[in-house]
Amino acid sequence: MLQQGELYLDGQLRLVVATQARALSFAGTFTGIATASAGASLGYLERVGQAPLVWAGVAVAVFMLIGALCCLHAAVVRSQLALPGGEPERLQRAAAQMSVLDFLRWQAENYQLGLDRNDRTITRYVRWLRIGAYTGALAPAVGAVAWLYLSPQVWLYLNRLGC
Repeated sequence: MLQQGELYLDGQLRLVVATQARALSFAGTFTGIATASAGASLGYLERVGQAPLVWAGVAVAVFMLIGALCCLHAAVVRSQLALPGGEPERLQRAAAQMSVLDFLRWQAENYQLGLDRNDRTITRYVRWLRIGAYTGALAPAVGAVAWLYLSPQVWLYLNRLGC
């Protein structure tokens, strides 16, 4: 039973590390796309001067940066994770004060408390990662909607259709 608790804790830690790595990867990708989008938008504004496409690029950059910040938060937020095993000195003191059965029960309860705390932490990491990933994924659609909304050509076309 105790070995299973240690294995589960170890699996949780591996999951946290993988989640943080994925979050950092998304944050870096979204930041790069945001930088490229903002740079291209400003270059286009300077050269052509059409505002709808510029604002669309800025909208994409802003949503990508928000997604990157959410992913970054998922990767670097500090929390106390329960680790497998135990401190030998603490275990010796507890074992000296309890019967073997009470000691095993105490150890199992400690593992369960750690598993529960880790589950809450993992849920929080994944929630921020999911928010960031969805925000970044929606950025191109937001840019397209901004361009459609701000573009006079679209409004003229819709007017001709009678909409």
